[in-house]
Amino acid sequence: QMESIGLLEQKKALLKRLADTEAENAEKAKSSADVSRTLESTRAHLQGQLRTKEAENNRLSNLERAANQQRAEMDHVTEQLNRLKKEALDDREALKRATRSQKQRAERSEDAAGQLSLQLLQM
Repeated sequence: QMESIGLLEQKKALLKRLADTEAENAEKAKSSADVSRTLESTRAHLQGQLRTKEAENNRLSNLERAANQQRAEMDHVTEQLNRLKKEALDDREALKRATRSQKQRAERSEDAAGQLSLQLLQM
């Protein structure tokens, strides 16, 4: 009977330990589930932020590409403008030279006409 009482006490102690362990495991499982939900929520949030940053980076890359293209076009237009300015300056100088030459020819023609006029008068 003593042995039976001892075994009964051991059984009660083991059942209590089992119940305590099961309660502790249940708490750990709940805690683990809470941590898993928190981690999943954090992961989803971080993925959203990553997608947002990637979209922003793509937008900025497109803007940078467009700015570089506009800069290249502006450089090309500036080169054309400088070339046209030089051509206009060269044309202006050529026109001045042509004007001086025509003026000199006109003066020589006037002188020649004057001399011919004198010769005519002398005749």
